[in-house]
Amino acid sequence: MSRLNLPFCIFTGLLLFCLPARADTMWDTVYHDEDVTIELRRDYITYGADRMPQVQFRWTFAVPRALKLTPGVWYKSRVETTALDPANRRYRTITVTLYDSSGKEIHFDYVVPSHGYDDIKPDSLMEAIFPRAKELIDSKHRE
Repeated sequence: MSRLNLPFCIFTGLLLFCLPARADTMWDTVYHDEDVTIELRRDYITYGADRMPQVQFRWTFAVPRALKLTPGVWYKSRVETTALDPANRRYRTITVTLYDSSGKEIHFDYVVPSHGYDDIKPDSLMEAIFPRAKELIDSKHRE
């Protein structure tokens, strides 16, 4: 191998090694147990009509779950857009997208966004993931 090809091969190898990992670098794990991993999308924050910040959570289940209102349909993960009211410690679901085990989107019509905000209850799953979402929101306000 010539001296000029060696740096090119090293660069190409490193690039190919790093590219596949890049897709998941936009998600940070905020909760994990034997049943589910919940991740927060670090590059997504928007504001709704009510001027409340919205973030995205990806839930990945260890075992696929049945879609209750659609027999025979199973989903492995879901991405939720969630509006947060940090000052009052409240949240509401804006959208939910379900994915099967292969990552294909599942179309469904039965999940309706929350109509009002729910309080973040002590010892709840939302209480566990709320601080990281609030941290993301606060960091975007500083930029």
